[in-house]
Amino acid sequence: MLDRWLMSAAVVVIAGVLAVEVVGRSRAAAPHVQVPAPPAPEPGKTSPIESNVARGMRWLRDHQHADGSWGDPATTGLVLLVFSGAGETRRQGVYRDCVSRALDFLESQQDKATGGIGQGPLCDHAVAAMALTEHFGMTGDRSSRAAAQLAVDFAFTEHVPGPVRIDAGEFETAARMATLLKSAELSQLDVDRRQWAQLLSAVDGPRTRASKLSDDACRAIELLVGVYAGRRLDDTNLAAGAAALTARLPAADTSDLPYMYFGTCAMLGIGGPTFRRWLPAMNAFVAVPSHLDAPQKGSWDPPDGDTSERGRIWTTAYHLLLCECFYGQVGHAAARK
Repeated sequence: MLDRWLMSAAVVVIAGVLAVEVVGRSRAAAPHVQVPAPPAPEPGKTSPIESNVARGMRWLRDHQHADGSWGDPATTGLVLLVFSGAGETRRQGVYRDCVSRALDFLESQQDKATGGIGQGPLCDHAVAAMALTEHFGMTGDRSSRAAAQLAVDFAFTEHVPGPVRIDAGEFETAARMATLLKSAELSQLDVDRRQWAQLLSAVDGPRTRASKLSDDACRAIELLVGVYAGRRLDDTNLAAGAAALTARLPAADTSDLPYMYFGTCAMLGIGGPTFRRWLPAMNAFVAVPSHLDAPQKGSWDPPDGDTSERGRIWTTAYHLLLCECFYGQVGHAAARK
């Protein structure tokens, strides 16, 4: 099902402006990968990518529920990452009211004692939590720090005694948690760095067929977690993963959105010639236009015949996150505030 494997995709990247480090450089002075700009539009015209983002954000705004959500905490968190990627916050931007109501919804769903958001599985909590950490990272708003920190604590310390336990092969959860941990680190929240070892052990282990992800998507997640955990390009596992991805570039009309999304996040983290080999596939994907006619103008059709609103929201959000990679420097949202 679409929502099962899309729920595995996390980070931000990180809010479309992905939290990346060039492999092999110091964490303390992590530079940002500059994505080459797509071809410039004709004078007086808007680029296809800008048009996609503008239409898509309007569609998402028009499908926000009265309670500020897009149906559930995880979906609401993902949509907030799209707005964050375009520079929207509670206090500034065309969609600031939309963002404010969504943040209020997430905070209303948070258990004030444990920090858990909603009643779903851990990967659902992680994407909702990342929306809070990204907003705090972008704004530095002290009033939003407590909710973000509590959400991180639930995921990594309160959820289980000691470092979080993720079984080998649980790629969905590992991806979600890795992007949350990276977001929390870069937002300068309190984190336990021992968690990286747990996440690496989850993706380095054997792949279980219980996962609904493709082998390509699992390989992209394995690479992404390694990059975020600080592995260098001369690491055997990371080098092999990067070579495997560049040997199997996704098509522009791919229905494997987790592969496209996580693969892009990982390649941005590596940068250099490796990313440049991936860039044509990314360029072709983001150029695919959204619907141009009502009532779905601005959205993309979910793959696999999914007709649910939730499936359309998730599919649209991932297209927009990838489009937003072209907005200036690619780095954590906090680096662009």
